[in-house]
Amino acid sequence: MFEPADGTFWEAVQREDPELLKSIKPWNKIVEPDPLRTLLIECGVTNPEVVAEPGIHPLKSPEDWWTIVLGSGYRSTVEALTPSARELVRLATIQAVRRQRIREIRADVIYATARRLAGSGE
Repeated sequence: MFEPADGTFWEAVQREDPELLKSIKPWNKIVEPDPLRTLLIECGVTNPEVVAEPGIHPLKSPEDWWTIVLGSGYRSTVEALTPSARELVRLATIQAVRRQRIREIRADVIYATARRLAGSGE
């Protein structure tokens, strides 16, 4: 998700606060259909349909990358940084996107659907 800019973000976070890099990112466990299907079944969902759909998101400017960071689950990591570290991460990632001429990032999606059984009361 978010490659090729994703790695740059986590490298910048690691430089500023290595402990944040070690934090558990639960969404990493469900970036493929099979682990999500397994999780749903473990939670009592019967016969879920799980489909992966590849996607890309264009970046009109390097600053768009930071907007995406703040609109994603990465925001909690950003907010855990001190204000000065947050600004250093923001600048480092925007500069990296500019330097690498990144014009789009991966934005894959996994959809899951299930049917509620009539009369199940749940």
